[in-house]
Amino acid sequence: MRLSIDFIRSNLLLPTSSPVEEIVIKWDEDRHLKSLYAFKEAVELTLSEFNDENKEIFFAHWLDVNEPSWEEIAEKLYMSVAKVYRKRRIIIEILDKHSGELG
Repeated sequence: MRLSIDFIRSNLLLPTSSPVEEIVIKWDEDRHLKSLYAFKEAVELTLSEFNDENKEIFFAHWLDVNEPSWEEIAEKLYMSVAKVYRKRRIIIEILDKHSGELG
C-alpha cells in the first residue's frame, strides 16, 4: 500500500508547513494587505499616465508632509487655482479608473 504525504502528515501529526510557509500563507490570505497592494498598483498605473504637471500636483498634495491646500499648490507651481482644480479632477478620475480595474 502506497501512502500519500497528506495521509502521513495527518495521521502522524507532522507539521503541514514550516513557520515561513505559514507566514506567507497568512500574508496571501490577508484581505487588508491585498487591498494595499492593489492600491499601490493603481497609484503606479495612474502615475504612468501623468504628464509632469499632473505628477507635480499629485506629489505636492498627496505626498507632502505639510499637506498644502490646493491654493498653496497653485501658488507654488505658478498655476491658477482653477487649473489646479481641473487637474485634480483629472488625477482623481484616472486613479478611480485604475482602482476599479483592480477591485
